[in-house]
Amino acid sequence: MQQGSIFDELPRFEITKPIRLIELFAGYGSQALALEYLNADFEHYKICEWNYKSFHAYNDIHIRDYTDYSKDLSKENIVDYLFEKGISSDWNLPMEMEQIKRFKEPKLRKIYNDIIVTHNLANISLTKGKDLEIKDTNKYDYIMTYSFPCQDLSAAGKGAGMEKGSGTRSGLLWEVERILSELDEKPQVLLMENVPQVHSTKNMQLFSNWLNALEKMGYKSYVKDLNAKNYGIPQSRNRTFVVSILGDYNYEFPEKQKLKLKLKDMLEDKVDKKYYLSEKAIKRMGPTKVEENIYRKHCSEDLKIYDSYNHKYVDTMGTIPAGYGKVGHGCVLEEPICLNSKVDGKQPSLQDRIYDSKGISTAITTSFNPAYKIKQIGNLYPDTEKFKNKTTGRIYSPNGLSPTLNVCSGGNHTPIMGYKSEKNTTYKFRRLTPIECFRLMGVKDNDFQKLSETSNSTLYHLAGDSIVVNVLTALFGKVL
Repeated sequence: MQQGSIFDELPRFEITKPIRLIELFAGYGSQALALEYLNADFEHYKICEWNYKSFHAYNDIHIRDYTDYSKDLSKENIVDYLFEKGISSDWNLPMEMEQIKRFKEPKLRKIYNDIIVTHNLANISLTKGKDLEIKDTNKYDYIMTYSFPCQDLSAAGKGAGMEKGSGTRSGLLWEVERILSELDEKPQVLLMENVPQVHSTKNMQLFSNWLNALEKMGYKSYVKDLNAKNYGIPQSRNRTFVVSILGDYNYEFPEKQKLKLKLKDMLEDKVDKKYYLSEKAIKRMGPTKVEENIYRKHCSEDLKIYDSYNHKYVDTMGTIPAGYGKVGHGCVLEEPICLNSKVDGKQPSLQDRIYDSKGISTAITTSFNPAYKIKQIGNLYPDTEKFKNKTTGRIYSPNGLSPTLNVCSGGNHTPIMGYKSEKNTTYKFRRLTPIECFRLMGVKDNDFQKLSETSNSTLYHLAGDSIVVNVLTALFGKVL
C-alpha cells in the first residue's frame, strides 16, 4: 500500500492519450458512465460480465447496437457458444447446458448479440490475458477496473472470505492476478472497488498479499475508503478504492465535497400505488403509529445521536441520516428521525429499519433495504417504557441520507419511505422506485430511461450491485 509523504515527490500521473476501458465485473458500466460524464476520450474496449441481464443493460445504456449478429447461426450453435462462454442467470453460478436450452430462440439470439456488441469476455475464470488484447500502449492509456464480488466479504454476507482457491465469489479477485500475470503489456491504471471489509482484520493479510502482488508487477497502489455522501450523493455508502498506477507515479485522492442534496431531492413527484406497502406488510414491521415507536435524535455531523430510550449519545456507524436540530445533553426529540433504536441492546435488522429523509440514506446493497418516511408530523414524545421489549422498524425520511442500496431479488427489500396520512397521525410507507435507486447511484435519468424494458427486480439488483458514479468521476478526474 503506497501512502504517505515519501511518495509526494513522485510525478503526478496524467492520462494524455485516448483511453481504452476494460471493465471486469462490469455490471451496467458505472465506470464507463463516469468517463462519459467527464467527456473523456475513451472507447468501450472490453468488458467481462457473465450475467446476461447485466450485459444487456450495458448494451442498452452505452452501445445500443441491436443488430442480429447471430443470423447465420443455428439455435444449437448459439447454445453451445453461450455454454462455453459460461454465462450466468443469477450472478452466482454459470448456467448448465440444459438451462440455456430452455431459453426461447429470440432470447438466445439477444444474449449472443449483447455479448458481441459489448466485446464481452463473460466468465472471468475462463478469460486469458491474451483475451484483453492490450497492445499499442504507446498510443493508448488502458484503464482496467475490477469491482469483484463483495458477497463473501460484506457485513450482509456470510463471511466466506476471499482466499485464493477457496471457490468463493470474492475469491475471484485472484483471477485478476492470474490475468495480469499473463500479460506482456499491462494496463497503465487499475481501479478496484469493494466493501471496507476487504481490509478488515480477517482479510487484511489477504489484502496485503494482493497489494504486494500488484507491486511485484510494477504497480504503485493507493488505498482509501470513500463515502458517496462526501461526493454529492445523499447515500451513506462507504467503499474501499484502490488506484494502482504502473510505474513510479503519485496519485492523490479527491477532496471531500459538501453535500447539498437530501434524500428527498432524489424522489419522484408521483409514484405508482404498487410501491406502497400493504397493511399486512406494515404489520410485519411492528406498530404503525408513530407514537408507538422508539425514537433517537441526531445530534452532530459525526452521526452521534441522542438515544431517548437509553438516555445517552450513541454512534450509529453511519447508518442513520445526517443530523439536524438542537444539540445538547438530554435533548428531547423534536421531530422523529429514527423509529426504534436499539431495544434491549439489539439492533433492528436492516429490512426493519425506516429512516428520516432529512438526512441521507445508508448504502444500497445486495439485500434488505431500509424504509423511508416521507413526511414528519411534529413534536412527539413516545412512551418508550411501554414498548421497551418490542422490536419495530426504523423509518428514514426523504429529508436525509439514503441507506445503503442493496442488490435485491425484488421490490420487497428495496428502501421504504413513510408519509403522514391526511386523516390521522399514523404513517404509511413506500419503497424506493427503481429510478430513485439509480439516482442514488449517480445515474442520470436519461441513462436510466434506456432500461425501460428491464424488470423492476433486475433494476433493483443492478443498482445495488453498482458503484456510485459521482465517486468514480471524482477519482478519474484526478488523472484526466
